[in-house]
Amino acid sequence: MEKNSSLETSASGTNAGPPVASRTEDAGEGLTAMDENCCEEARYAKDTGNEYEEACAVSKLRSSARIRAPEQSTPTESSTDEVVGNYIPGVGMRSPGQSRVCTSAMMKTVSALSLVLNCCLLGTVIFLAVAMSDLKLSVKWLDKKTEMNSADLSNVADKLQQATKSTHGLSASYEKHGNALRKLAASLARLTDSQMSGISDMLKMLEKAGDKTKKLQEKSDDGTDPPPPCPEGYQKYRQLCFKAFPSIQTFSDAAAACRADGGTLAMPRDPGTNGFLVSLINAKYAFGGSGDYWFGLHDRNEEGKWRWLDGTALETRSTMWGRDQPNNLRVGEDCVVYGWKNFWYDSVCQRKVKFICQVMSTGSY
Repeated sequence: MEKNSSLETSASGTNAGPPVASRTEDAGEGLTAMDENCCEEARYAKDTGNEYEEACAVSKLRSSARIRAPEQSTPTESSTDEVVGNYIPGVGMRSPGQSRVCTSAMMKTVSALSLVLNCCLLGTVIFLAVAMSDLKLSVKWLDKKTEMNSADLSNVADKLQQATKSTHGLSASYEKHGNALRKLAASLARLTDSQMSGISDMLKMLEKAGDKTKKLQEKSDDGTDPPPPCPEGYQKYRQLCFKAFPSIQTFSDAAAACRADGGTLAMPRDPGTNGFLVSLINAKYAFGGSGDYWFGLHDRNEEGKWRWLDGTALETRSTMWGRDQPNNLRVGEDCVVYGWKNFWYDSVCQRKVKFICQVMSTGSY
């Protein structure tokens, strides 16, 4: 009941409204008491002097702001907020000029940072420009190097192509030489028998000549007359003796008959010997019509390769061949005769004609 009466009394008092000055004083006293309590609490809560003074200062400011007249309540609250906003913890109240100082410092800092950033940006641009210049130079150098390498590759390709052509030419030449060597080997294989027979004939002739020379020396020692330089029926020319036989034989049989007589078929290797044989033939047949005579030249081993019976080759194309000779007109025309007008003609070796033999001279000359 007492509480209700007190509430009614306070409500009635409020409605009646005490004077403004008394309310202000009461409010100020109340705030002062609260501030003192806050100071006490701050004293017990913290031991540091600065924090205690700061708390008391803030409380007093708030108290002085709240005890102003009601009609000035709105401006007082804004100024109080400004005062509170100007408070810096750990430093104290901020003076009105401090905001301008901070703003100026911040502007200087921003300007410095902008300058540093601009310098960095400028350095980056310069670095990139130098790098681009170096890159362009490198690209130009690479282009020149590529052109040089391309030219070198082109030269190498040309040389390789030339080498390939040369290799093909060498291969063809090697093949030709190989074929020639194979033909030569075959010819040598075919020539072996005839060469051996020719060499054998020459050895027999030398042996007989040696025997005759020995007999001549023996007769000289006995004081008898030396034998004639050539066998009977032979005629001497230089160091050889020649005889034309009237009997007809094949080429092989004629060669055998000459070997049996100690010699071989005549081999007129030079124009002088050839002229002597022509005169020998013409002396037997003064009125012409002598017929053909075998002598020791043939190409039985390889067509077109004319050789003497001792295996030596006819060195050059002789002028003693007849017109359009040798022509190998018929198969087997591999042996040579003295023919029309005593020129050389190739003929079939199986023909039977007369022949001329030669032997070594045994006399002095």
